[in-house]
Amino acid sequence: MNTKLVKPAATRARRRHAPEFKAQEIEPDMQPGVSVAGEASANGL
Repeated sequence: MNTKLVKPAATRARRRHAPEFKAQEIEPDMQPGVSVAGEASANGL
């Protein structure tokens, strides 16, 4: 019989950003030919 206790996985806190920050980060994504995933990765999101 296995009697080891299993720890639950650590939960990650949900990030909250100000509306101004969101608008600043979304603006470049609206340009033609811009990768949303690339922009998010470049900004650590």
